[in-house]
Amino acid sequence: MAAANPTSTNHLYYVSTGKGGHHFAEEYSQHLKNIKSFKETLSKKPVRTFRTD
Repeated sequence: MAAANPTSTNHLYYVSTGKGGHHFAEEYSQHLKNIKSFKETLSKKPVRTFRTD
């Protein structure tokens, strides 16, 4: 329903929080800060890897 009837907003940019949510921004400069925050969160989270051989 949300995809068929989107809410009108000024938020042009979004990025994952790395914790199951999203950060939205109206300005590109804020978007870049949100990306930095996302990358910092990722660097703190352990990465699970799986062997394929």
